[in-house]
Amino acid sequence: MADALLDSAYLLFSKGKYDLAYDLFLDLALAGNAEASYSTGHMLMNGQRVGEDVSKVADFLQQAVDGGYVPAMAELADLVIMDEEKRAFLLFSKGANSGDQYAMNRLSKLYDEGIGTRINPKKGDFWYEKSNETGDANAMTQEAAGLIRGGNYLQARIFLLRAGVMGNPLACAVLSRMYAKGIGVARSEETSGVWYDIAFAYGWNELDPSGYGGLKDWFDAHQ
Repeated sequence: MADALLDSAYLLFSKGKYDLAYDLFLDLALAGNAEASYSTGHMLMNGQRVGEDVSKVADFLQQAVDGGYVPAMAELADLVIMDEEKRAFLLFSKGANSGDQYAMNRLSKLYDEGIGTRINPKKGDFWYEKSNETGDANAMTQEAAGLIRGGNYLQARIFLLRAGVMGNPLACAVLSRMYAKGIGVARSEETSGVWYDIAFAYGWNELDPSGYGGLKDWFDAHQ
């Protein structure tokens, strides 16, 4: 009986009667037919059933795999890879937009190669340049940190200003504290507040110990 219904579903499909074919495939799939589960998922994936929840594709393909239907195995594997690539793209995007240099560099490559997204050379170039700028900003901030530990605030301020303009949150936070306490600069609560707001906008978090770049003791000493 199931084979006859399956043949009927394929016949409807071949005639372009996708809604009727889908309904029949679905009924058989819900009854545990592995091949019908595959066909149901395949139709969803190819947009041949409008209005249905496409997130169910993996469920139907998995059901087909569990039932031993071989063609579903490779198709589900491809779907898993696509989902993981998309998830990786979203995570790298989040990291890049939060100022992480490594994430920017990886996002650039994803755009260049079309992994998890469409190929977009312009966005690839943008994030590559942004990654380089961020790397330079990090290097300048660390240079400034060394100068601060040596008490050379005049030279440190030059590096901090350059890094701050390029979006380094630690550099902005240090400038904010320098202006708040009048360390190496004329004291200015207003300027301090401006730099703090910029630092916060770039992701500065006073509660995150990893963000201090070796200057935690300096911040603690100048509360």
